[in-house]
Amino acid sequence: MGKRDWQHHQLADGRIHLEQGGQSWHLPAPSLIGPHQADNAALAALALVHSQLLADPAAGFAGVAQA
Repeated sequence: MGKRDWQHHQLADGRIHLEQGGQSWHLPAPSLIGPHQADNAALAALALVHSQLLADPAAGFAGVAQA
Protein backbone atom coordinates (compact mmCIF):
# COMPACT_ATOMS: atom_id res chain seq x y z
CA MET A 1 0.00 0.00 0.00
CA GLY A 2 1.33 3.45 -0.88
CA LYS A 3 1.89 6.33 1.47
CA ARG A 4 -1.27 8.23 2.38
CA ASP A 5 -1.36 11.97 1.91
CA TRP A 6 -3.85 12.36 4.73
CA GLN A 7 -4.05 11.37 8.37
CA HIS A 8 -6.57 11.27 11.16
CA HIS A 9 -6.81 10.44 14.82
CA GLN A 10 -9.60 10.20 17.33
CA LEU A 11 -9.65 12.81 20.08
CA ALA A 12 -10.42 12.08 23.73
CA ASP A 13 -14.02 13.28 23.28
CA GLY A 14 -14.54 10.91 20.34
CA ARG A 15 -14.35 13.50 17.58
CA ILE A 16 -12.00 12.87 14.68
CA HIS A 17 -9.20 15.25 13.69
CA LEU A 18 -8.59 14.93 9.94
CA GLU A 19 -5.69 16.52 8.03
CA GLN A 20 -4.84 16.70 4.36
CA GLY A 21 -2.81 19.07 2.23
CA GLY A 22 -2.36 21.72 4.90
CA GLN A 23 -6.04 21.73 5.80
CA SER A 24 -7.64 20.21 8.88
CA TRP A 25 -11.16 19.49 10.04
CA HIS A 26 -12.88 18.12 13.12
CA LEU A 27 -15.54 15.52 12.46
CA PRO A 28 -18.22 14.49 14.94
CA ALA A 29 -17.71 11.29 16.91
CA PRO A 30 -18.99 8.25 15.00
CA SER A 31 -22.27 6.91 16.38
CA LEU A 32 -21.61 3.37 15.19
CA ILE A 33 -19.65 0.98 17.38
CA GLY A 34 -16.16 -0.19 16.51
CA PRO A 35 -12.67 1.27 16.32
CA HIS A 36 -12.77 1.11 12.51
CA GLN A 37 -15.61 3.63 12.35
CA ALA A 38 -13.17 6.55 12.70
CA ASP A 39 -11.36 5.25 9.60
CA ASN A 40 -14.66 4.98 7.72
CA ALA A 41 -15.76 8.49 8.72
CA ALA A 42 -12.42 10.05 7.75
CA LEU A 43 -12.44 8.38 4.36
CA ALA A 44 -16.06 9.40 3.70
CA ALA A 45 -15.26 12.99 4.69
CA LEU A 46 -12.32 13.11 2.29
CA ALA A 47 -14.51 11.72 -0.49
CA LEU A 48 -16.93 14.62 0.11
CA VAL A 49 -14.10 17.15 0.10
CA HIS A 50 -12.73 15.84 -3.19
CA SER A 51 -16.18 15.62 -4.78
CA GLN A 52 -16.51 19.38 -4.26
CA LEU A 53 -20.15 18.88 -3.26
CA LEU A 54 -19.58 20.92 -0.11
CA ALA A 55 -18.81 24.60 -0.64
CA ASP A 56 -17.47 24.76 2.93
CA PRO A 57 -16.43 21.33 4.25
CA ALA A 58 -15.95 22.57 7.83
CA ALA A 59 -19.53 23.88 7.91
CA GLY A 60 -20.83 20.67 6.36
CA PHE A 61 -19.05 18.52 8.92
CA ALA A 62 -20.30 20.75 11.75
CA GLY A 63 -23.83 20.34 10.37
CA VAL A 64 -23.52 16.57 10.60
CA ALA A 65 -22.83 16.96 14.32
CA GLN A 66 -26.11 18.86 14.70
CA ALA A 67 -28.22 16.32 12.83
